Amino acid sequence: MPGVYLRGFSEGFHAVCRGSSVHFPAMNHSATNRARLFRTGLRGFVVGLAFVTASPGATAQSPGPPVVVADAREIAADESIRLPGTVVATRVSRLSTAIGGLVKVIAFDLGDRIEAGATIVELDDSLARHALDQASAAVEEAQAAAAEKARLYNLGQNLTRRGVITKDQLDTRAAEMRMARAVVRRLRADEAAQAELLQRHRIVAPFAGVVASRDTEVGEWVAPGANIVELVADREVAVEVTLPQEFVASVQTGVSITLSFDALGGRRFPAGQIALSPSGDVRTRSFRLRIAPQSDDLGIAPGMSAQAFIAFATEKSVIAIPRDALVRQPDGRAIVWIVGETGESPVVSAREVIPGRAEGDSIRITSGLQAGEKVVVRGNESLQAGQPVRIVGHGS
Repeated sequence: MPGVYLRGFSEGFHAVCRGSSVHFPAMNHSATNRARLFRTGLRGFVVGLAFVTASPGATAQSPGPPVVVADAREIAADESIRLPGTVVATRVSRLSTAIGGLVKVIAFDLGDRIEAGATIVELDDSLARHALDQASAAVEEAQAAAAEKARLYNLGQNLTRRGVITKDQLDTRAAEMRMARAVVRRLRADEAAQAELLQRHRIVAPFAGVVASRDTEVGEWVAPGANIVELVADREVAVEVTLPQEFVASVQTGVSITLSFDALGGRRFPAGQIALSPSGDVRTRSFRLRIAPQSDDLGIAPGMSAQAFIAFATEKSVIAIPRDALVRQPDGRAIVWIVGETGESPVVSAREVIPGRAEGDSIRITSGLQAGEKVVVRGNESLQAGQPVRIVGHGS
């Protein structure tokens, strides 16, 4: 049947176009036949046109650009972050001398371990010892003079009671005794200063550690304030990391932290005390966080690489979507294209959202989305609100 219609369509179409009869071989070309054939061809043209229009192959495709969508997911807000860090010594001291002097002895070399209070460097203290001896002798002399003045005062008290000397003479002896005692105190202070000066010819370790650098040699003259030795407390170490500002409040309220060290095969160790810098870097908007391991015998040294794993405990949940779904606007806003079912074809609408932290290929949305909503992740570059689209894939 379709073949007859198509033949009628073809012949009728040509007849109508020519305004003449349809030519079929071996047929009578009388006027009656020509009129009948023209009407037959015209009917075939109309029927064939309707057939072609109604055929399945002529159905138009769904309108709109192709897009790939993904579902907005609700995930637990319990999270952890990994921050790279460096092992640092909590105590580093660049030892110097308060006085100038000639280096006489260097007791330790680079890399040697020193206990607290041990002498590291000695300066030539010959002149200081002589000065101390002189100060000590002056104290002895003043003490003898003060003792004599005290004896004369005590004697004067007896003589005054017997009327041998007057009250004014006794007061004079009392003043001389007080002056002699004052001289003793002054000279004792000088003696203590000379003793302290002598002690400063020795540079001692303020804490136990390792000599990290040495900036002098025996025989050199060192000036006051010059660095002589750098001492590092190798067993009092911590991991220092850079903490983004959005985590500062969470760290202050309490978190669980573990540390790993590349030199120890990446094994994790519990963290102990933490210290957060009260001020941050205005350029990076980050804060310095220092984390000490619970154990002090891990065998790690300053300068080693480390990682801090910080787990934040919370009962809240958040919405996560693929990062490609987020479209930044020129005015700084962030939107996503939501796919909704309207009639026969899905259409898109713009939704302003507030993005949170990005993790891998996902980004967290703090406001503007609900779980289960479909967002466009591919083909969202030039969409318009209310525009029909064709869903050609579903991402994750």
